[in-house]
Amino acid sequence: MISALEVLIIGPRGEPSVHELSHNPKYSDNSIGWRRQMLALDGYKFSPMQCLSYLINQGKGEGADLYYTGFECLQPSIAYLTSFLRARGISTAYINNYNGQLLELNKIITNERPSVAAITTTFTFSAIELAEQVRYVKERSPETIVVIGGPFVWTLCRGRANSIQEFMSGIGADYYIQDGQGELSLSRLTKAVCSGGMPEEVPNVWSYDKLSKIWVCKHRAVETNSMNDNAIDWSLFSDQELGNSVFVRTARGCAYRCSFCEYPIRQPDYQQMDEQRVSKELDTLAKRGVKYIQFVDDTFNIPKGRWINILKNMTDNEWGFQWMSFFRSAQLQKLEHYELMANSGCRGVLLGVESADNDVLKIMNKGATKEQYAIGIRMLQQTGIRTNALIIIGHPGEDFFKARQTMDFILNSGVTYLDAQVYFHSQHAPISSRSSEFEINEGEYGYITHNKMSSETANILVDELFHAALDSNINWCMNFDEWDFGYLMGKGMSYAQIHKFSRCVHEIRSMQLKGMRQQTSKQLPMSSLDHKIKSLREHVQSLTLEPARYSLGLDIK
Repeated sequence: MISALEVLIIGPRGEPSVHELSHNPKYSDNSIGWRRQMLALDGYKFSPMQCLSYLINQGKGEGADLYYTGFECLQPSIAYLTSFLRARGISTAYINNYNGQLLELNKIITNERPSVAAITTTFTFSAIELAEQVRYVKERSPETIVVIGGPFVWTLCRGRANSIQEFMSGIGADYYIQDGQGELSLSRLTKAVCSGGMPEEVPNVWSYDKLSKIWVCKHRAVETNSMNDNAIDWSLFSDQELGNSVFVRTARGCAYRCSFCEYPIRQPDYQQMDEQRVSKELDTLAKRGVKYIQFVDDTFNIPKGRWINILKNMTDNEWGFQWMSFFRSAQLQKLEHYELMANSGCRGVLLGVESADNDVLKIMNKGATKEQYAIGIRMLQQTGIRTNALIIIGHPGEDFFKARQTMDFILNSGVTYLDAQVYFHSQHAPISSRSSEFEINEGEYGYITHNKMSSETANILVDELFHAALDSNINWCMNFDEWDFGYLMGKGMSYAQIHKFSRCVHEIRSMQLKGMRQQTSKQLPMSSLDHKIKSLREHVQSLTLEPARYSLGLDIK
């Protein structure tokens, strides 16, 4: 079947649903990865943004089903793919967020029967999730060809041959694209499908060979698509689709090669958009009324000269943006750089500190020292820029003492927010080549034990840090950080209101976890917990926000 709609791009699922958080053992109160980024309320478990949405709906009364989520912002991969495909004459529609737009997705699939449904995997970590999305499409339009690409497929294709076969068959898509980029392969595959050609002959495409009964990729050709030549055409999107807060990408890949990160291996073609091209995009967005810019580059302030020129352009043109980004503070040690940031509209940064032990930082290949971090954080404070520090506990080479050093440093650093995670191991990251040296033994969900520390010990330390951060006036930002802040401010929530909400959520979850540690809820001072929950409810229900565009889809009222 050839449809008038050639491609439907299906965006990320986003965070797990309330039902999943509440009932799936993966998200239990004892889980390493999730116990600190959700809270219990009215018999359910919520992420911070789901909690915000639930309480707002509760205040509005029966029938309210708004879902406030940073995934409402136009996703960079969606904007880029839509622009790329339409520039090549391919009719394209998109669903920005799978969980939040199921009704719209159902309508498009049922009524328009797209020739191809392309599922992105930027935020996908489970084959079960992908199988669910494939099934959803196929049940409503069996003739639609389903294609999956992105990071999940890239990682899958670097695994064992039997795993590749098992996963591809189990997920159920018709084709898979293996490439760090993949947009050119998708365009070629779509044209082959729509013209009656042979999609299996397109480079980087995995297809099922019925004769040999295995999945094969006949041709590999690594893509190096130019960012300048394929810049996003923002005119393709309405003001409502853009909203007040927009993600902007000025570079692809990463200039660094941290030992724990597989991204530079998956995306070795490090590219930067020309300064003039960046200015043109920002000028376009300013004229469209965008107020908040969230730069998603892994290393926005590298190289320094280019970054300074972009910031000076932002200041000189008086676009009036408030902006946020990832930030490498160790590479900037002069106050004038931080003053330029503040003057150009920078309001918050995410700092990949990872560790405050110089030996561990060397193992991580961070290109930074504890002393440089201290200077950078101090200058960010001086210039009024809020700081979201990201650290890892339990990295190979880190022992209990070194982890303590990092914890003490962070608690006394004065950062505004903290996200501490137990080390998650990727077999494709550079550190894997030293598995024997560190005696790495892998466990469930990517958590490990090595010759210095176990994931269980790391989890205990992160729990301790979670509670201690409150005493240091630091809010926990895991699953609620700068990307959410920009979105919520675009909806009319002030930063002071955001900070108060974050504090309330952190305090409540800390009390709940302490109660679990004591093994019986009877030992928890319920009157104090009830008071905190009441304060949170009152605070949220006093807010006046622009309506969310997505539905939370809760079966609870």
